[in-house]
Amino acid sequence: MIKKILAATHDGLDIIRYYIPQSADVIEGKAKYFKMRSNEHTASACLKKFGDQWKITDFGDEARAVSPFEIAQQFECIPFNQTLFLLAGRYGVENRLSETINKPKIASRIATGEEKEGDFSYTVKKEPSETDLKVWGPFVKKATLEKYSYYCLESYTITKKNDKGKIKTTTFTANDDYPIFMQDCGDFQKIYKPLEPNKAYRFFSHGTIPPDYVRGLRELKKAYEKMIADASEDNDPEKKKKLPEAIICSGERDAMNCAGMGYFPLWLNSETKGLSPKLYAEIMHMVEKLYNVPDIDETGIRRSRALALEYLDIYTIELPEWLRTYRDQRGRPRKDLRDFLELRPANAEFTKLLSVAKRCRFWDVTETTKGKRSDINTVYLLYYLQCNGFSKIKDSATKLDKFVRINKYIVEEYEPAHIRDFIKNDLLRRNVDLTALNLFLNSKRTGQSLANDLFSVDIDFTKNTPTSRTLYFQNKSVVVTEEDAKEVNSDDIKTYAWDINISPHQYKKLDPAFVFVPSADVMDIGFEIKHTQSPFFCFLINASRIYWREEFEQRLSPVEEVNDRYRTDNKFTIFGPRLTKDEQGEQFLHLLNKMYVIGYLLHRYKFESKAKAVWIMENKLTEADESSGGSGKSFLINALKRIGLSSVVSLNGRAKDLTGNKHLLDRVSSGTDILLVDDAERGFDFDFFYNMITGSTTINPKNEKSIEIDYKDSPMTVFTSNFPAPKDDGSTRRRILYTVFSDYYHEKTENNDYKETRCINDDFGFDLFSINYTADQYNADINFMINCLQFYLAEKRLNCTVTPPMDNVNKRINIAKMGNVFKDWAESYFSPEGDNLNLLLIRADLFKHFKDETGVNSNRWTPQRFSKALKAFCDNAEYIEELNPKCLLNSQGRLVRKRGIVTVECVYLKQTDIPVNDRFKDDLF
Repeated sequence: MIKKILAATHDGLDIIRYYIPQSADVIEGKAKYFKMRSNEHTASACLKKFGDQWKITDFGDEARAVSPFEIAQQFECIPFNQTLFLLAGRYGVENRLSETINKPKIASRIATGEEKEGDFSYTVKKEPSETDLKVWGPFVKKATLEKYSYYCLESYTITKKNDKGKIKTTTFTANDDYPIFMQDCGDFQKIYKPLEPNKAYRFFSHGTIPPDYVRGLRELKKAYEKMIADASEDNDPEKKKKLPEAIICSGERDAMNCAGMGYFPLWLNSETKGLSPKLYAEIMHMVEKLYNVPDIDETGIRRSRALALEYLDIYTIELPEWLRTYRDQRGRPRKDLRDFLELRPANAEFTKLLSVAKRCRFWDVTETTKGKRSDINTVYLLYYLQCNGFSKIKDSATKLDKFVRINKYIVEEYEPAHIRDFIKNDLLRRNVDLTALNLFLNSKRTGQSLANDLFSVDIDFTKNTPTSRTLYFQNKSVVVTEEDAKEVNSDDIKTYAWDINISPHQYKKLDPAFVFVPSADVMDIGFEIKHTQSPFFCFLINASRIYWREEFEQRLSPVEEVNDRYRTDNKFTIFGPRLTKDEQGEQFLHLLNKMYVIGYLLHRYKFESKAKAVWIMENKLTEADESSGGSGKSFLINALKRIGLSSVVSLNGRAKDLTGNKHLLDRVSSGTDILLVDDAERGFDFDFFYNMITGSTTINPKNEKSIEIDYKDSPMTVFTSNFPAPKDDGSTRRRILYTVFSDYYHEKTENNDYKETRCINDDFGFDLFSINYTADQYNADINFMINCLQFYLAEKRLNCTVTPPMDNVNKRINIAKMGNVFKDWAESYFSPEGDNLNLLLIRADLFKHFKDETGVNSNRWTPQRFSKALKAFCDNAEYIEELNPKCLLNSQGRLVRKRGIVTVECVYLKQTDIPVNDRFKDDLF
């Protein structure tokens, strides 16, 4: 490796320049000497090439030539071997395994008549070479391998059927780039090929391996039996009755290095194989301490912590995190004991790790002159908590520590008192000695101060990108993109989520509820419903039936049986055959909009340039101050909450002085997905929420400092209301994404003309998301919502916002602008049967007439408000074609005329199909 590093660094000059930049002048030939220390008066260090490498001689120090490797070691303060690997990584000197280099010689032929399928033979090498031993690691010698029945092979031969069914005999011959070893375990043999580039082919076993077989146990038993025999011969009762320790290793090379250092290694059939209580008891009968030295990748850590919690007396040896910054021969982060010893090949280095190993039994019992003494070991207690997932994280909003428990990918916040409860309950569950339980309960080191000492961790809570969203379930996560819904099993999930963001349900992928062809033009979106297994999908279909009265009340057959059959056959469809194509199309757009909104809310990604709040209202036209309800508006958001795909904080939109409560948002956190203002009253304080739509969210918890949640982590804002948004200016419209519900679901009262009350239960015969809702129904709803998310992602990519048909929304906005008083006056004054249409009217006179007739408050009704109300009336009145026709306007777009010497503002309401009277085109009134 040294030669390769020198070749990659201009014989070491690049290394010298990296650590001693002031040597550049000498390297470039501009000077003969340079200063090694800034306080030197005279430069006293020089460069000279010695053989194949440059070295520095510092006459102000030892005056000896120092190699670039020594220089790097001095600056890095690490052992020599570790320095070599550091430099190799920095300068791209790789020692990667290669399929073209690391391969055996393979000879294959048709089996002879004497050879049968399953035959296995091998040829043992006389002596393992230094190259063979080096593959194992720095502490493995020939005697080490022999002790554990390992043999270095010249070759091995197997006879088996090939893919074409022919029986062939194949011989694999080893070489320096592809050594082959075999462990003879008696009833079976295990072939080990450590330099095989494909990890799946590193091992080959001949014979049947017992399921609970532990390698190294045979040698441990021999050593234990010898110790017992020696003690019996010496007749010394004081002599030890147990061996000092055994060490569970994660693989062959780790185990042999352990053995080479004088320890007794144990290794299972695989790193993830469990240790049975019977086997554990057998081992502990022979040793004082049992250690475990796991790999420090995610799987190794997870398995080691589970083992430490299963057997509280096992000591875990923790390899240092810096090990992961180095790469192995497969280009992966180093992770195991052999890797560590290759970088730091000193027995003392391992002894240091052994001395600070931790166990989960956090109480010590020691013998004193006064008897047994018990004490809490805080280091072990913190390790016990760490193994149980407890740690602290820095809150992104408050910058303060939060105490959490991490269980796989689920993060739950814990108060210190609850941590103490967890420990107490766990000790009770384990039936520990009452002395230990009392010791814990009486200890002052198990409260707030203990929580403060928890280890800090950084957690990746990222659950979405501009093109994807990760949804979490009890059994897996699903990464949803426009094209796919990729499932990730719970053990393989790499990101984390708050417990409030984990659905309580299981997920199983189903065929899509609908298929679509995205388009930038809503009218060109291809769409086909494939199935309606999801009850929630069926609900949305019926909540989009704005022409339900035409279907079920107005266009009836005189034969009641036909009507009953129609209701049955068209129970959940927006394309009822009694409707016109235009009516079907309008209902279809309402349904698409609802699915788009669901996808928008589920994506949860906050685009600053496209910040929108969702406003859910009803399609039915009502008077300005009339509210209805029961259409299912709030149920849409409730579904996201009940299914567990969105964390929702709800505010009562009817509450008096809603926004006057300074602690209004104290339940909101960065884990909140949706802030729902439910059933917002007409004219409520929309401005209060406007900044939350477009920027960060500030919350004021009681008795704490205010907290600002960054825009990207702030919740999506949703309003449900019987009324349109209080404002209709351009800025507000750009920030509102409407979704509209039909009154298919409604309640019959004395004040309306409904013939019956219809609720969601009537269509299904049960309540959606009730206690009797089945797992299959939840799963169908989840799959449908994922389909909606994919639909939204596809349309978002095309920069298409799927809005509902806005005719009735705009009419309701106009009704709100008019108010009932103006609306009643205008309908009377501008009646089609009256004389005030198609006339030039002076606006001031008209305004005065309105105030005189209605007696409205002059302070609340300004000329500007009157003009807006008049325009709203004209937009809603189907018999009025235009307010102030263009042919009557001046060059500034105003309708003004001369009355005498005074210029006055006028209005003209043009009736449909009646031309403008030419006499009103003159400038004079």
